[in-house]
Amino acid sequence: MFVRLTKSKTSKNPTIQIAESYREGKKVRQRVIASLGVVRSDEDRERLINVGHALINKLKEDSKAQLRFPGLEPASEESPKKKRGFINPKNLVHVRDVQCGFEDVYGALLEKVGFDGLLREIDANSRRDFSVRDIIQLLVRRRLGEPVSKRRSLFLETLETEVSPCELHQVYRAMDAIEPYAEQFQKLAYNGATDLLHQKVECFFYDATTLYFESVLQDEVRDFGFGKDGKFNQVQCLFVLVVTEEGVPVAYEVFSGKTAETSTFKTAIENLSKRFNISKITIVCDRAMLSKQNLDFAENEKNMYFIVGAKLRQLAKKHHDLIFDKSAYTRFGEVLLREVSHPTRKNCKLILCFSEKRAKKDKQDRERLLTKLRAKMEKKKTSPEDFISNKGVKKYIEISGGGTVTLSSEAIAREEKWDGFFGVVTNHLSLPSTHVLYHYRGLWQVEATFRISKHELRTRPRAKSYSPDSVKILGS
Repeated sequence: MFVRLTKSKTSKNPTIQIAESYREGKKVRQRVIASLGVVRSDEDRERLINVGHALINKLKEDSKAQLRFPGLEPASEESPKKKRGFINPKNLVHVRDVQCGFEDVYGALLEKVGFDGLLREIDANSRRDFSVRDIIQLLVRRRLGEPVSKRRSLFLETLETEVSPCELHQVYRAMDAIEPYAEQFQKLAYNGATDLLHQKVECFFYDATTLYFESVLQDEVRDFGFGKDGKFNQVQCLFVLVVTEEGVPVAYEVFSGKTAETSTFKTAIENLSKRFNISKITIVCDRAMLSKQNLDFAENEKNMYFIVGAKLRQLAKKHHDLIFDKSAYTRFGEVLLREVSHPTRKNCKLILCFSEKRAKKDKQDRERLLTKLRAKMEKKKTSPEDFISNKGVKKYIEISGGGTVTLSSEAIAREEKWDGFFGVVTNHLSLPSTHVLYHYRGLWQVEATFRISKHELRTRPRAKSYSPDSVKILGS
């Protein structure tokens, strides 16, 4: 037996094999005992050659010179298959599961959308010692099969194939290689969302989140700011994502970590309009984007419809009767609805909602927080400073002149009034309220994508499928 390096016409990289010679009549032939893996670098070649020699030594020690796997038994002398052996099903042992098909399915999808052609162009225009196309396809396939980080994706791929497809630093260098082509990738994504699904995109979901770095070094992107992860002592960036109704991402923007979410809307929508030449599109956002400047920009300058979460508590007290008068609401399933003209903005309607399920959750969250506060107040060495710095606590406490901290019964009663109430603002006057709320709840798709981006192993479960006429999901 010997180790040999072979290369086929259909393969880009050579392969290391263990082979042996045998005599068939007067002719000497060769057969492959084992294929050890593909060689992509000098390190791979040296490592696989060493593995091959070690296996040969092990096989020579075996009196029958054959590889033994769990469940593989040698053929008996009476068996006609003396050389091949047979598998006894009783001896099969489950070792691991391997997902198959992702590479074929999503490889074809990337080719149809146009990503594959662009990745080939990137490889053709560069002099890198690795294939950007192969690395990106690996990351896409891994991310869709099991959402994990780039480092973890490479580890799992190596664990399953037993051969490292590339080095970790090459994965990060591939990210740098595709960055200049960001605009082209986003255009292809938008065209794929319209052509592949055979429909016109009429609604976009817009949301933003923060991504923090394990660092304190600042630059034009990484900076200190209000982080949703609570990492105030680490730099971050602000990431904005736009997806379609089906959850297909079509555009993104990256801002400095100190940028306020509200100020990102105009820049992102401006770039989206230039890139795709869209109009009469409905943009769906959460309450963080609710500002007069943003709504005026979308409606007047970009001729867009908007559906935005309402900040009901910021309305003047004289309008609170519109919210708390449940007798004026209409029941739709588990939710009460009321549609009124917006008190402060012309040509807009305000959809008021009350959910008993949401009210129950609001109460449970508040009671959980109050229980922690009462336990903290019972300690002898607590001071007012221990409460003021905590998020969501200041509105529930009162500090007397002597520095005594107590719970405010008025604040608790005031918060109880808002349990279960929320609202949505839109300038799409012809769209029924149930359809408006159906679109607004679609923001969960952006949130799920953000969870993947933050390398979470467990993403938000997919919501049930409801028709636009059903608003049962609002109680979830």
